[in-house]
Amino acid sequence: MFQYKGSYFWKKKKVFITGHTGFKGSWLCLMLNYLGAKVTGYSLKPDGSNVIYEQSCIKKNLTNYYGDIRNKKKLDLCIKKSKPDIIFHLAAQPIVLDSYKKPQDTFEVNFNGTLNILNAIKKYSIKSSVIVTTDKVYKNKNKDIAFKEFDELGGDDPYSASKAAVEILVNSYNFSFFKANVKVATVRAGNVIGGGDRAKKRILPDFFRCKQANKTLNVRSANSLRPWQFVLEPLAGYLMVAEANYRKKIPAHINQTWNFAPTKNKVYTVKEIINKLNIFFKISIKFKKKKSNLEKTHLNLSSLKSKKYLNWKSHYSIKKTLQEITDWELNKIHNKSIKFFSEFQIKNYLNVLKWK
Repeated sequence: MFQYKGSYFWKKKKVFITGHTGFKGSWLCLMLNYLGAKVTGYSLKPDGSNVIYEQSCIKKNLTNYYGDIRNKKKLDLCIKKSKPDIIFHLAAQPIVLDSYKKPQDTFEVNFNGTLNILNAIKKYSIKSSVIVTTDKVYKNKNKDIAFKEFDELGGDDPYSASKAAVEILVNSYNFSFFKANVKVATVRAGNVIGGGDRAKKRILPDFFRCKQANKTLNVRSANSLRPWQFVLEPLAGYLMVAEANYRKKIPAHINQTWNFAPTKNKVYTVKEIINKLNIFFKISIKFKKKKSNLEKTHLNLSSLKSKKYLNWKSHYSIKKTLQEITDWELNKIHNKSIKFFSEFQIKNYLNVLKWK
């Protein structure tokens, strides 16, 4: 297993990130800035809900472009100007429930947007790129199994189907166009949680909105099992994939799809997570008895491949993860520097990875 160079590798690397104003995108920007990379971001304008991006002064530390991922001409021009060494593609319509309301937009953003990125990678021969999909790309029959990378793809809802289609699309480009000098990986992780997430129709953001408004939290699908993980865990995996491919350390015969999920397949129900979190915040909660038929109740991933070839594993227990989120949110409530505290959490996590 090769040794990661960590900050030595990322220092002064030119990195292009789509979806950089979103939850994971913002944390990735902070992480790469901390590691010394030169970041360019391309995303829709923030809508006022992303407290990390807007209150961490992220745009002051990168080259910032606002645009729709479906705008091929503008996206291509921005990539051409930035001349990136590495691309991370996070821009997406990420909400399952919204995909039922706007299926065409979901497919256009997720599939056509990725197609635009792939064509730019092909045009400019970008050496290493990471396309972020989801743990929902698998054909899920609601059984208690941990999906492996070669398990059958599926997707009953439009969001899951659009991301499964992206996986097929990337595989096609890898097979047809990308040779030894261009590496494109897809990464699958789900139920990524951390401080500052305020996306609509996700359970932890709903929790903190109810906390702020002093309202009762209505919880749907309380018994759904998910592989919850701290946001920096999969992001570290994305960085490892990008570095490994850039340095040509992944054997050519290894398929470029990667799962990132809690080690030992640890899963918890929505109810368990909310009750654990509520020990710290004490809000009113109502668990709905009627379960939703729009989302699968069982979901889990195996990360054995990532451990074998990338030496990646999760480090934070669910207790540690919820403590990190609690500390971050309390820091915000007390009006302390979000940028400083987010970087503090990044520094602590990178110390665990032994990245200098």
